[in-house]
Amino acid sequence: MRKCNLRVETQWGVRNPSNLSYALLFFFMLVCNLLTPYLVDDFQYLYSFQTGERIRSVLDIFPSLYAHTKLMNGRLITHFLVQLLTLTPTWFFDILNALVFVLVIRLVCRLTEAKGKVEALLALLVFVAIWTFEQMFGQVNLWQDGAINYLWSLLLGLSFLAYVVKAFLAEDATAPKGWAIYLLAFAMGAYSETVSAGVIFMTFLLLLLKTAMERKLPDKKWIFLLVTAFLGYVTIYLAPAQWANKSVGSGGMVDSFKAAVRMYSEYGDLLIAFLVLMVYNISAGTDRKRLLLSGTLLAGSLLANFMMTFASYYPSRSACGACVFLISAVAVLLRPLLDIRRQPLIFSLSLLFLLSGLAKVPGGAKDIYNTYTQFRRNDALIVQAKESGEEDLTLPLVEGSTKYSGIYCLRYLDTQDPTTWPNADMAKFYGVNSMLGEAN
Repeated sequence: MRKCNLRVETQWGVRNPSNLSYALLFFFMLVCNLLTPYLVDDFQYLYSFQTGERIRSVLDIFPSLYAHTKLMNGRLITHFLVQLLTLTPTWFFDILNALVFVLVIRLVCRLTEAKGKVEALLALLVFVAIWTFEQMFGQVNLWQDGAINYLWSLLLGLSFLAYVVKAFLAEDATAPKGWAIYLLAFAMGAYSETVSAGVIFMTFLLLLLKTAMERKLPDKKWIFLLVTAFLGYVTIYLAPAQWANKSVGSGGMVDSFKAAVRMYSEYGDLLIAFLVLMVYNISAGTDRKRLLLSGTLLAGSLLANFMMTFASYYPSRSACGACVFLISAVAVLLRPLLDIRRQPLIFSLSLLFLLSGLAKVPGGAKDIYNTYTQFRRNDALIVQAKESGEEDLTLPLVEGSTKYSGIYCLRYLDTQDPTTWPNADMAKFYGVNSMLGEAN
């Protein structure tokens, strides 16, 4: 019996210390998700874009999506999932979304080929980097519609990219077998204007680099996978609303480019870390393929950011792909240096960054909880109003004070027009005639 217990302790405590890091991150994100109710667009997606009736079954989603292509945008797979998840209890999404967040961090670590204690430390460092640098953490990772659009795009993108990176680093770039990889390629391509574009571009670059270094063409299946992903990407732009609502005219591209430059300048510290670590890796004689991989991730980050030059506006949450790809580039360079014996300075600075980042977590978590209490207060007011027979409600606004709250920089309720977004959908959801927010 003692041997059995010792073996289990060895397996989880020594051989797989990263499991502890991932478990801690999962439970933390689960609590954050449980404290984030439906917000703004979530109420809209509860109802069919064609009929305005509540989505009651999977079959109701398809005519809604057809209308969605004419009214909103061309992310059909994305918004199929958004409306599909409205058919499940909110706690199911909370659990699933926390898992997706952890898987995204796991995939970033997988790109670096980190294992054991190094992976355990790197996973926490990646989390702290996302917590610190992602500009709208709550909108990307907690808000249901936002998470499915942005966080989940990273899950698909990094899942596909992991296969490409494995082939790039290996001696033999054999493509994965089976039809499932083609479904992943198409779904990834069709999921996001920015993340998908970045992954397709990085796939092309890695295959090109592999061909140049080995002087032989890659497995033709990789070409088919790349084409499949690109065809998926094209489907986004077949929707009429994609051009009407999301694309900018030639006259506005200069302003959009300037906005993209301003957005990327927010990652100045990450860019400095990239350059410093690149110098360290070159001096340490790190494998050339890993240096090229890191540079490719930087290129994918830049492309994901500057794709927004063609968009009518650049919400900060859309920068999540550029941010995570850049963090991945830094992580690839950091992993060979996370050795206190060989690189004590880099290891010590990494620990300092980790501790300083973790020290910021309670403040963000407090804001998430404070926002939750505001929602619960308003829920109680709605119940009281309905019990007293009121049908036209005016409620205090719910506001987050930091980027960690899902409602931060989003509209809770319009203060003037009860028929506008999201007031009308919220009124339908709560079963009242109209809702307004209290003017400050």
